[in-house]
Amino acid sequence: MRKTPQEKKRLSYAKDCRNEYGENDKASRKNIPRARARAHRANRHFDAQSLARAAGPVDVAWADHAEQEVRAHRRKVFRKRRDIPLGEHVVWKLGRRNVPKPPRHAADSPSRSEAAGAPDMSGMSVAHGKQIVRRHDPRGAAQEVW
Repeated sequence: MRKTPQEKKRLSYAKDCRNEYGENDKASRKNIPRARARAHRANRHFDAQSLARAAGPVDVAWADHAEQEVRAHRRKVFRKRRDIPLGEHVVWKLGRRNVPKPPRHAADSPSRSEAAGAPDMSGMSVAHGKQIVRRHDPRGAAQEVW
């Protein structure tokens, strides 16, 4: 049975995946073994440091203390993250587009036009062919969004 383009798109959003970590999907081939090795190396380093303090003349109490320290230490573990479905990735990406950008200049410093004595355009000025829209964020501060 043939699938309509709408069915193909719906299945693609459900079954196709994107790397959630933010790296190139081909980079996982090298980064997963590298991260696992880093965790193992950190564990070996801690063990070697703990046991090196117990080196020298045999002291049963000190040796027991070093062994307990090694056993009680929380081991570093590398865990892989699953890829997320394409539909979730698209929703996340579209949500990021609607977040207003922070203002370009500090609120305390006057803009170049104010410093030059230009008249106040009261929020309706045009910069590079785009209109400035004033929005209020939840904290109560006004933001200019291009």
